[in-house]
Amino acid sequence: MWLTPNPASGLLHFTINDPSYGLTHLMADFQEFQAAPRIESIRRSKRDLAVTSARRIFLPAYACSTWGLDAKAMIYSELARWLTDGGFLTSKEVVENAKRPSAKLVEHVVVRNGAVDHSVAFVQAEFPSFRGHRLCAP
Repeated sequence: MWLTPNPASGLLHFTINDPSYGLTHLMADFQEFQAAPRIESIRRSKRDLAVTSARRIFLPAYACSTWGLDAKAMIYSELARWLTDGGFLTSKEVVENAKRPSAKLVEHVVVRNGAVDHSVAFVQAEFPSFRGHRLCAP
């Protein structure tokens, strides 16, 4: 999305890359911008970002057997398959990389929303001792 000034009107125009509008669409005003169908997609991608962040923090916790998790419960390929089958696209390589020293385990940084609560519940169904509250910001 871009904001561009229109010298003729003195207003800002909103441009969104969206296949439903063609390559780009110059929106006349903020009301049209708010009504654009991709706005829900943008909101959804923010929710997805929180879930992705939760997954990225969950994996080092799993690999290090912390927060009530046991890394011996599933091998990495099984964990990746289980997460992917649950709707959280994960490869074996991503799980393996979670054991690297550069994979930081940081607590209370994920914004809590319904999608994150769902992902925590999904993990707790398989790992009842998982302390998912350590993911989310207070």
